[in-house]
Parts: sequence; C-alpha cells; structure tokens
Amino acid sequence: NKEGCNIYLDMYPYTVALRNLVMLLPDWVHEGGRGKLMERIGKPELRDSIIEGLRENIIRWDASWGDTTILNAQETPEWEGRIAQEFVSKYGEVGLLDLLLKNNGRVLTLYEGGSDDDLERVLLYSQTMIGSDGNAQHVDESAHPRSFATFPRFIAEFVYRRRLMTLEKAVWKMTGLPAKVFGISDRGLIRKGYKADLCVVDPKDSLTHADSNKALLKPWPQHLLVNGEPVINNGEITGSLPGKFLFHQA
Repeated sequence: NKEGCNIYLDMYPYTVALRNLVMLLPDWVHEGGRGKLMERIGKPELRDSIIEGLRENIIRWDASWGDTTILNAQETPEWEGRIAQEFVSKYGEVGLLDLLLKNNGRVLTLYEGGSDDDLERVLLYSQTMIGSDGNAQHVDESAHPRSFATFPRFIAEFVYRRRLMTLEKAVWKMTGLPAKVFGISDRGLIRKGYKADLCVVDPKDSLTHADSNKALLKPWPQHLLVNGEPVINNGEITGSLPGKFLFHQA
C-alpha cells in the first residue's frame, strides 16, 4: 500500500463461528478465571446484572438466538443440535445461566453470523491465507466443521462450485503463501532442495468431504508425506509421526 506495508490475512472459508456461550456474558463476570465466573453465575443477587450485560452483548454482537445452534453441552445432551431460541423461549436467559452451571461453563454453540459477500471478498484478496483456526478433534467429538473440512471445503466451494479462482491459486493460498509469510524457507513449494512435505489428493474428492461436520474416519489425502516419510499411504494412516514443531526465527 502507500505506506509500503504488506498486509496479510488468514481466515477459514465459513460464515459460521464457534462460540462458547460464556463469551456472551459481560466482562466483569469473567474476572478471576473460570472458578470465579461459575461462582458469580450461581449467585441469585448477581443474575439480573449478568442478564442485563448478556442482553447488551447480544445486541452489540448481533448474536441472534435464532441463528445459534447448541453444538456441545455434555451434561445436557438433549439440547445438542437444537436452536438456542427454543431453549430461551422455554427457560429465558436465566435458564442459560443454569445451563452453563450444569455444564461447568462450557456450552459450545455454532453461530451463523458472517456475510457470504464478505467471505468471498476477503478470500479473493491476493494476500489472504487459508487456515482452519481449529483444534485436533477425536472422531466422536463435536466441533466447528473447520476442524475437519477447512481445506477440502475451500477447494470445493471456491474452485469447483463458485469457480472464483484456479486450483493452483487455491493451493498457493494454503501452502506456499503461508510458508512465505512465516519465513519457512524450505517448505511450502515442490522444489529441489526443499523438505518433501507432500499431500496427494484427487481435488474433486473435495466435493465429497467439503460439507463434513465431524472427523473423517478415512483421511482425505490419498498420500501424505512429511519430510519424505509417508504418514498416509493409499488412504491408510501408517502410524509414522515424523513431524516436529517449527519455531519462528527472527
């Protein structure tokens, strides 16, 4: 830009966000950590103030209950997969505090609040990288689909379905560009002298895996090599774990 700065972005290709319900509570409720939070939620004399702050945050963040799905609430599994508006209509906001108490402050929700137009515009920016911003999950765990399907979804949605970029450009955003930005000089490209980190897929298989909302029992890559050592071979996990942490060097 005019100031001579390179502006890089990273994002995942979803308009839905993962949010723990406690994130909607006012800041003062969180002070002192999880123990203090749970203590305050349980005090009847604080509940009106907590709910007042909750309502303000709902307006501030446009956190519509009708667009929010309860994803994970281990102690109240009967509400998993249901729209939060159903719960609020039945039990009110005070019921949400009881729900958090029962679940030790962990009620994960999916919130459909992003703009698809914004998603396209940001993803098409030449210096936007693709990242999952997700956690490694067990196959039986519930999570944001970004933890399972970010990369096949990106290819399926923006290369094949919407035809907004070439496959080569999509691969660059997931591999070479991040390596360049973070100064990883021997990875991210297929080039002589580089580490052989290779992911072999049939790109059109991404259409099958793109909408997955749980971990795949069978990996998407047909072959995956980390520094030349097979981690996935012919679609089967080899059990080899040759990877290591890459520490940034200034």
